[in-house]
Amino acid sequence: MFWKRWVKRLWAMPMALLVLALQGPAQAEDNFTYSAVIAVDRSTLEEHLGKDYDLDQFMAQAVEIAESRLEDREVSRYNLVDLGEGKLRLELSMDDAPEVARDAFEVRGELSLLLVDSEASAEQAERGVHPPGTEIFEMADGSGPIVLKMSGGISGYRFTGAQPARDIETHEPILSLSLDETGAKRLAKLTTEHIGERMAIVYDGKALIAPYITEPLRNGEMQISGSFSEDETNALAIQMRTGMLPSLFVILEECALRSCERD
Repeated sequence: MFWKRWVKRLWAMPMALLVLALQGPAQAEDNFTYSAVIAVDRSTLEEHLGKDYDLDQFMAQAVEIAESRLEDREVSRYNLVDLGEGKLRLELSMDDAPEVARDAFEVRGELSLLLVDSEASAEQAERGVHPPGTEIFEMADGSGPIVLKMSGGISGYRFTGAQPARDIETHEPILSLSLDETGAKRLAKLTTEHIGERMAIVYDGKALIAPYITEPLRNGEMQISGSFSEDETNALAIQMRTGMLPSLFVILEECALRSCERD
């Protein structure tokens, strides 16, 4: 009979092939341990892109930047699926998967150099009072607010590179930044004209550092040093190097694949 012939064939198979025949296609490429559903923050989308934004074009650009961030962190295996309507599913298999997902999507990566308004007092900044043409930013180290001039600085798209390094003397982690030709000229002019004043490096709405300008920076390069760990410096370098997300994303849900049901 037909079924007896198939039993004989299965019995004659090597044990490894018999297991595959019963289990079906190999699942080696689907053994991710972490899954997150990520969505664009629509409350900020129009603010960043205007009313007539193209959602498909935006998502394609965001995916490209996120993939660059993942690959820059040497994430060799991941699965990124467009779920439509501004949502993505990211699947990973690594111990620090939640942190990797946040670094890839929840950091916009907006960078700029802005001069500190030396006439604005810290007391006024703490009360939310600032002169026209300025904005209040929080220092990343938690030391309090700082008032920055919104004109005359350098925009982030002038930066062409960001590399983690160590200070030669102190051996502390530092971040080396480089600018394009136009940015380098602006940096040289800015630091020549404002020696003795403070200049802040602002990243994603927070001032990382605000050192005094002691000499002109003419080679188009600068360094960020401060209370950063090596991991923080590496993460900043990747986010700055791979570019700025067009808008913010939020993680709607995340879980270990074994404990949640996939849509």
